[in-house]
Amino acid sequence: MAAKAVVSSTTLALRIFAFLSLLGSLVTLVTDSFIFGEDHKITFKDITTYRYVFSATAIGVLFTLLQIPFAIYHVCWVKRMILPELLLNFDFYADKVISNLLAAGVGAGFAYSMELKTFLSGLLDSLIVLGVPEAENLKSEASKFLDKGNLATSLLLIGFVCVAVLSVLSSAIRRENRRGFIGGDSSN
Repeated sequence: MAAKAVVSSTTLALRIFAFLSLLGSLVTLVTDSFIFGEDHKITFKDITTYRYVFSATAIGVLFTLLQIPFAIYHVCWVKRMILPELLLNFDFYADKVISNLLAAGVGAGFAYSMELKTFLSGLLDSLIVLGVPEAENLKSEASKFLDKGNLATSLLLIGFVCVAVLSVLSSAIRRENRRGFIGGDSSN
């Protein structure tokens, strides 16, 4: 019984921590922008990969927000709010899907950001050598923009790790509570 209480408390803590890191990623990404030229504002919406990171993060935030009340109920009353088998299966499959989605967002965010930063650095260094007046300021602003995008992706990575651990926990909990093929205990 004590082991189940520890597992349910750990699950709740991981869901809350995942929610906070994903929410931080979302806020960081939405507030990331810089002015290009005199009147063109660059935001995450202008970069396809950051839009994908935003979408994956938003889905992760909604999912964890949906799961937190169920986890709180389970910790407080040591039972499932709705049909135990249904909720165990939902946790198992949904954690797998969300962790895969977040992993894809992390991979895309870091890979594209590094490539774009290398490309822009080379291009803007060339413009600085050619004597373009605003190139140095643009390089600084673009670097800050991409660094903030990397921060958002790093927070997404933390959320992914939490959901991946939850995925492993939900798998173990499901296996422990699953019944055999004809309704008997699966440990036989």
